[in-house]
Amino acid sequence: MNIIRYEVNGKPALTEAQIARLQALREMPEEDIDLSDMPEVTDCSDARRGLLPCIEKELEQKRDSVRQAKLTMAGCLAQYAQPELVEREQEIMQEQLTQHLKEKHHVD
Repeated sequence: MNIIRYEVNGKPALTEAQIARLQALREMPEEDIDLSDMPEVTDCSDARRGLLPCIEKELEQKRDSVRQAKLTMAGCLAQYAQPELVEREQEIMQEQLTQHLKEKHHVD
């Protein structure tokens, strides 16, 4: 079995060319930096790593909508479907009991 190990904070050393490029960027005035390909700053510009406040808010709203829909459906069932189901269930139970008593006592 091969064992593979990784160092969590291990970073490769920079080459001389990379160091020179970073130094040139550091010395460049801000107005000379081309930001045209940079994405627009959004409401999540103050986001912190590991947190997704915008998405979290959307999911919470969707969860609330689903919860409200379930409550509405439960309310409809309670008003309309459930009494009919309970009534039908009682009729079936009464028929079964009557049938059982007829079979037990041989009554027609």
